[in-house]
Amino acid sequence: MSIPKYCLKKNDFIEKLPESIEIVPPFKFISLFGINLPSPKFLLEIIKIRPKTIITSEFGAISAIAAIYKILYKKSRLIILVENHPKFLAGYGKDRGKKFNLIRSLIAKSADTIIASNLNTQNYLAKDLKCSESKIITAPY
Repeated sequence: MSIPKYCLKKNDFIEKLPESIEIVPPFKFISLFGINLPSPKFLLEIIKIRPKTIITSEFGAISAIAAIYKILYKKSRLIILVENHPKFLAGYGKDRGKKFNLIRSLIAKSADTIIASNLNTQNYLAKDLKCSESKIITAPY
């Protein structure tokens, strides 16, 4: 039986992971207009640790801060896990438009690898965010 091109063999995925993973300690959030955002000190905490690889989820504030770190420390790696196209996420109900896609696109461009959980997400990343298909790995997680 052949494996579809969007599936990933377990060994292929493991080879792409770093040898060791450093865990960032808990950080504080600040509330701005009822929205919880990571404290600006979060970037400083990451810089102190100097991780070789950062793994984040989706395109929120933490991924944006990780993207800034990646720009500052080009030898580091940024891996982003993306579960679904925004129109399928609870709380969104629809794509939020060009401004949000521009921000997501900038974060995606700084990533070394983006792991999409399904083909719908892969298409969103490639077509809507103009993400390089060579960065996208599609595999359920």
